[in-house]
Amino acid sequence: MRILFVNKYNYIKGGSETYLFGLKDRLEKEGHETAVFSMKDDKNFSSKYSDDFVNAIDYENSNMLIKIKNGMNLIYSFEAINKIEDVIKDFNPDVVHLNLIYHQITPSIINKINKLNIPIVLVVHDYKIICPNYKMYNDDKICNKCIGGNFISCTTNKCHKDSYIDSALLTIEAYTHKTLKSYNAVDEFIFPSNYIKEQFLKSYFSKRNKEKFTHIPNFVSSDYYDFKFKNQDIKKKRQILYYGRLSKEKGVDLLIEAVERLESKVTLKIVGLGPEERMLKEYVVNKKIENVEFCGFKSGDDLKEIISESMFVVLPSTWPEVFGLTNIESLALGTPIIGSNIGGISELITKEVGFLFEPGNLNDLVTQLNFALSLNDEEYIIMQNKCIENSKNYCIDDYYFSILKVYNQAIRKRGLKSGQLQ
Repeated sequence: MRILFVNKYNYIKGGSETYLFGLKDRLEKEGHETAVFSMKDDKNFSSKYSDDFVNAIDYENSNMLIKIKNGMNLIYSFEAINKIEDVIKDFNPDVVHLNLIYHQITPSIINKINKLNIPIVLVVHDYKIICPNYKMYNDDKICNKCIGGNFISCTTNKCHKDSYIDSALLTIEAYTHKTLKSYNAVDEFIFPSNYIKEQFLKSYFSKRNKEKFTHIPNFVSSDYYDFKFKNQDIKKKRQILYYGRLSKEKGVDLLIEAVERLESKVTLKIVGLGPEERMLKEYVVNKKIENVEFCGFKSGDDLKEIISESMFVVLPSTWPEVFGLTNIESLALGTPIIGSNIGGISELITKEVGFLFEPGNLNDLVTQLNFALSLNDEEYIIMQNKCIENSKNYCIDDYYFSILKVYNQAIRKRGLKSGQLQ
């Protein structure tokens, strides 16, 4: 089978790309042919189609007139439409797999792919189709005002960057693709968690598309198991870990405050970058907190090592995370999780592998941290083993066969035949 992936970034930038390139690698190992259509960037992996990638648009660092002009191109891109047609005609894919296409590439490409009669599969990594700011979260609380298809609330509530102009552009974008029925041309939608699938089923979007919805949990890369097998001697330290983006909805400020209140001292290591980094560091300095360490960005074996040596990974999100790749990566390395009982996070944490707390509730987080850190050695080792056992529910083998089934469903819907390899 020939699969064309469409993703804004052709390098590992976040969880969406970790997913994409892990799947791409597995498909190629099984004998399938793959290609990527993306945006031009100096950090990109090499590609035969690099010259056909769309040009990056600098939306952030522009004056108002240029910002509005570029904003229109981020909503509907004729460049992306023309260039993906060239790539499709050369690569001749059996399926186009849409991963992360908003802004720069845009959903404008969907109707072009549809006219070329190529089956389309879209993995839904966020709420963008039913919520213009993609998070279903605003003003520090869950918000579902737009799921009925009335997107004007995004502007009136300044849902994006607390700005009327930025929010208005997202509102126009949402109405544009709703009016064009861009997403209706997608043959199959894959949802990583039941939570996000349920939100879409409640939305205006389900009326014409619910028969296309499939839930397939994300997978943990096999290199996590390889690392665990090769590094059995890594010892746990008296530390807990947060790793991910340092943004307000991630609840890192709540976690730092909770660590201040613990009954026994433990080091909190924070791995990641983001807009809240400066504020968080200033808080730690001003409060003279000595047991919080900012470790910057880490990836690869460096990240795996710090996860492995931590007693617990903590996910204090206050927004409804779609899935949380952090969860299953931690499980695979034998590190239990303490997470907010919200969104897709709550689907991945059972009593066997960790603890849940009420999102945004400082006292509950402190209680769960104190209890977790009080486990004796025997209790902790049992939990570690359960983590590794549980993580096998998210193996790449199962995901590979599940998505191959979805690809073929999309192909059959169009009455086509694929070059499927068993």
